[in-house]
Formats: sequence, structure tokens, C-alpha cells
Amino acid sequence: RIKVKRRRNPPTPRSAPWRPLAGMVAAMGAAGTWRGKAIAEWSNAEVREFLESSLPGHPCVAGFQHTSGRVLSSFSKDDLRDHTRDEEAANVIWAELRRGEEKRA
Repeated sequence: RIKVKRRRNPPTPRSAPWRPLAGMVAAMGAAGTWRGKAIAEWSNAEVREFLESSLPGHPCVAGFQHTSGRVLSSFSKDDLRDHTRDEEAANVIWAELRRGEEKRA
């Protein structure tokens, strides 16, 4: 006979250790933390937020998982084309980056 160990009191969503962080993360994502910063100061997560807002659901966003703002700001238009492997997506990202720079200047 196999004994199965059962938890006496399974954790509830309220008592889960990640619960307090969930609200903070949601608030940060909703605020668009990347909007007020220079591109070179963006973190990896902020780069992904920017790309998701520019190209919602596009598969090329996954390729920028480890890209910081400093790296993204150093890309030329050709570098973006190579990285996205999609000329139209590269053009959209390039235009959004330039538009953001103009707003901050």
C-alpha cells in the first residue's frame, strides 16, 4: 500500500508568500515605468514592456528577453532588423524609439 502525504492546510492565495509582490508588480506594469526614463536606463523588464506596448503579441519580443536599455539604445536600424528577423517589426521599434527620444529631448 502506498501512502500519500497530504498537507494539513494547503496555502491559500492570501497566505502565499508572493501575494504582496503581485500588487506591486501589477502597479509597476500599469504605470509604464519605462516612459519617464532615458532608453539607456531601462532594465530588461522595461525593454520588454516597451516592446509589448509597441508590438503586442509579436513573436520577436521574446528575442529581447535579456536585452537592456543600454544595448537597445546602441542598436542601429540594421542591428534591429538582424535581431528581430522581421523588417516591419524593426521599423516599428525604430520609429517608437526615435519618437520616445524626441519626447524626452
